[in-house]
Amino acid sequence: MNEIDNIKKCVELIETRLNWSKDKTILRNDFESLRASIIAVSGIEVSVETLQRVFGKKRTYKNIYNPQLQTKDALSIFLGYLSWDDFKRSINAADSKDEAGIIPDHKHVNQELNSASAQTTKIGQNTRKFQIGDILHKSKFRMILLTFVAMGALLVILIWLFRKPSETVFVLDAKPDSGYPPNSVDFTYQIGRKLKDSVFMYFDDYNLTKYLPTNSNTIRNSFLIPNYTMVMVKAGGKVLATKGILTKSIYWDVLAHSGDHFTIPMHDTLGILYISPGDYSKNRATFSTDLWGVYQYFTDFNADGNNLTLETRIINNENMGGIACYDAEIELVCENDFAKITFLEPKCESYAKVYFGEKKLNGAYTDLSAFGQNLSDWSDVKVEIRNKKARIFFNRKFIYQCDYDESLGKLKGIRFRFKGFGAVDFVKVSDTSGKIIYNNDFGGPADISSLLKK
Repeated sequence: MNEIDNIKKCVELIETRLNWSKDKTILRNDFESLRASIIAVSGIEVSVETLQRVFGKKRTYKNIYNPQLQTKDALSIFLGYLSWDDFKRSINAADSKDEAGIIPDHKHVNQELNSASAQTTKIGQNTRKFQIGDILHKSKFRMILLTFVAMGALLVILIWLFRKPSETVFVLDAKPDSGYPPNSVDFTYQIGRKLKDSVFMYFDDYNLTKYLPTNSNTIRNSFLIPNYTMVMVKAGGKVLATKGILTKSIYWDVLAHSGDHFTIPMHDTLGILYISPGDYSKNRATFSTDLWGVYQYFTDFNADGNNLTLETRIINNENMGGIACYDAEIELVCENDFAKITFLEPKCESYAKVYFGEKKLNGAYTDLSAFGQNLSDWSDVKVEIRNKKARIFFNRKFIYQCDYDESLGKLKGIRFRFKGFGAVDFVKVSDTSGKIIYNNDFGGPADISSLLKK
């Protein structure tokens, strides 16, 4: 039998099993049910459209559609064979026996027994016992052998059916995994065969998803804004692989909630990290009453996010461009997760957030009244983390503690987020021994007198 004949035979056997007669109308729902059964038995993805072509229900440029080997393997396994090759060997062997007139083994054994019985009527009792015993011994041996073969085949089928599907997707490499914007990164990946039609790469923070084609193992993406982006390979709602990409900052950057971005000038005369609503409107867009200003800096700090101290001084008020509730968020972006605290004016604490790794606290459900603070003047904030225990201080007074279990990993970025435009006087990061890892006072002592004039 040639390949087309084998496909026809496979289709006939499946139709027989499903009671799909020639005069029966086969609907798409029938093929969807068949597809689900094939995937459940074989662990191999097959589309409804492919099945319709194989069964001649969808027009192709050939009379008989010859699908890819993976599909033929799936159909064969559904029928109880190990693979397409196993199906062909079995079918062709059966046809060869029929053509040669070979009697199946169980008929041959009966014929031997009948012949032996006839022969024993002509010879003595002892001879008859010997002949029958010899035949039975051969038959018993053959049955034992067939039993072992059947058990072996059954074991192979069970291993095949209950094997762990090849779902692993590896992001083998990312070159480079850090750089300055525009940062163009080549990802090299490897896909298990079951997931060829359903694997995607998701870029966190960018809300971007890209399909991973099976005819390639490389995909490129450009990162334009300084950030630490967690790239995830997903399939069926599961995260199969992750890779962090660091796009470094040259200077501290400012972003708006609308997505506008530009590098902030260093205000040597003010000695602070700040841009006014007027500067923003002049550079980018009309000032919005729902605008969020973001100051951020990303680099390899070479600091353990679970054991460090962040010290800073912040302000957010109406005269400087702040918007009620004068939110001020401080975030430490790390390679595994992040830490974030939110200060607001009193009575706005329901919007407060305290995030450290897997511990995510929200003021709407947790008492975070300690973060309701007056930010109309300069306020000192210290975040002290020791062995996954975070202690928060406001104006040198301890106000809150948050313990967590999952490691944050290395520090990759610092971000301030203000409702409107607040300001930052200095940023300092040190390790547990007090050694300074990063320090920036933005040009000198803060002078905001001109900004506070109405």
